[in-house]
Amino acid sequence: HRRCGRGGGEPGGGGERADARPAQGEVTSSRGKILINHVIQVVRQAPRRLRVRWGALLHDVGKPATARVDPGTRAVSFRDHELVGAGMVDGIMAGIGYPAKFRREVATLVLRSGRIRNLDPHGSLHTVLAKAEARNRARGPALAKPGVPLFIGKSGAAGLRRLLSLSGPLFDDLLDLYLADCTSTRTHRQAEHKARGALLLGLARSTVARDLRS
Repeated sequence: HRRCGRGGGEPGGGGERADARPAQGEVTSSRGKILINHVIQVVRQAPRRLRVRWGALLHDVGKPATARVDPGTRAVSFRDHELVGAGMVDGIMAGIGYPAKFRREVATLVLRSGRIRNLDPHGSLHTVLAKAEARNRARGPALAKPGVPLFIGKSGAAGLRRLLSLSGPLFDDLLDLYLADCTSTRTHRQAEHKARGALLLGLARSTVARDLRS
């Protein structure tokens, strides 16, 4: 699980390196980090809203059940861990007494937590901005605004529109969960993760505004 941005373990695949041997019963991510330590930090970094905090607590709950280690490469994958985790939410929270509607909302956050990392079809944030700036310049100096993308690929726009439709009023919570899901100690990764979150928010707003005008 890369700690920022587009990590492994997304629906459909995603591999990671297991660089340390875990203790029995523990699940490690890349660089030998223990999964529970990551989850605790994500909860701490999440906004103090109950729904987002529960989403943070359970966003990786499906990883232990889906962890697979390639014996040759030592790559770790958590295929469909969001789907498996979302299916576990109801049983966990029903036993504590939370109402069905709230349980469904948290399950939605867990299920969609991987999809938001997959919205960018072009690669890293730097690649998105570089391509956007190049296309801005091609349209003339009046529209050339460094760092402000005017375009998003068709597949990216369609993916964002679909995610907005699927998450509905939970999109803000989903974005906050995405922003909290960064436990890297590397400053540049933290900055890129936050910038990508801001980019996604801007794209979401422009997409909604465009749809309302059409």
